[in-house]
Amino acid sequence: MKRYRSRPRGCLSVVLAILCLGLSLAAGAQETGGLNSLQKLVPAVEGWKPAEAPQLFSPANLFEYIDGAAESYLSYDFKDLLAVQFDKEGAEANISLEIYDMGTPLNAFGIFGAERYPENPPVSVGDAGYLEGEALNFAAGR
Repeated sequence: MKRYRSRPRGCLSVVLAILCLGLSLAAGAQETGGLNSLQKLVPAVEGWKPAEAPQLFSPANLFEYIDGAAESYLSYDFKDLLAVQFDKEGAEANISLEIYDMGTPLNAFGIFGAERYPENPPVSVGDAGYLEGEALNFAAGR
């Protein structure tokens, strides 16, 4: 994903952008969406701790996070974005995790494809993962 927010200098910044979600819900369970369902997808990684509370963005306020590109996401029926910043314990390194819920796999793949440049090197992560600078982007489900 194209990053529009500035990052502190001197910190290792890695962006993990998960464009689409594959929520494993029990048979017959209804998905509620929003913060609770997205937070279930945030991994606990030893040595990394959340720097602040996760932020949830909806179609109404997506421009606050990705100013300049929100309209592209909205055109693919964007639902929610959960953004979490992690700090490495004992080091000046951070990671940004972004989980985008695009509603359907087709919508997710649409924005995913629109954001990817052909020269981005592929990686074996998720569906059609690729690297863009310090960012790892991939799709998984919706």
